[in-house]
Amino acid sequence: WLDTYNFREIARRPKAPNRSEWSHIDDTIMAEIMPVLLKYENDPGLRELYMEGFTWSYRMVEHDQNPWFNFTYGMLGGENFHLAESVEFLRDQPLDLAQWQIDNSFREDIDLVRYPMQEPLQTSRMLPPSERGVMRWDKNPWAVVSGDFSHPEGILESSGVFWLLPYWMGRYCGFIEAPAG
Repeated sequence: WLDTYNFREIARRPKAPNRSEWSHIDDTIMAEIMPVLLKYENDPGLRELYMEGFTWSYRMVEHDQNPWFNFTYGMLGGENFHLAESVEFLRDQPLDLAQWQIDNSFREDIDLVRYPMQEPLQTSRMLPPSERGVMRWDKNPWAVVSGDFSHPEGILESSGVFWLLPYWMGRYCGFIEAPAG
């Protein structure tokens, strides 16, 4: 079936290479299924093929400051998985979890660009977590505008999974040490 339906090539390049087709939901799904796929695949050739595809896809999102993707890649044996940036994200991210409106379009220290995704407008550099809205990993972290604009008073809150999942994964994998004391 790998060759009959071109799945081998899809496994090698599982993320759309065209920026207009990118979706962070695809990245989230891949980070969820790849550990299971690699754990239960017995064929070393297929494991290598799947890891090649995951590495290729990871290189497209590795600068998103996403500790969950980074730790997943590191857990699976990937090199250069941005440990320091992941720990800094976990330290800097405000945990009040309110979906405040954040509009960085008026800042003079960034440019508005259409990269890494084609739409919507994004920041020319990744802003620290404390200067962005509360994150969900199926959303674009480069977005200029974030938060809940239907409730500007910040009454909606995030579940906190975006922070808890990578924190405990990092602890489990030994990437993060337990706090002293």
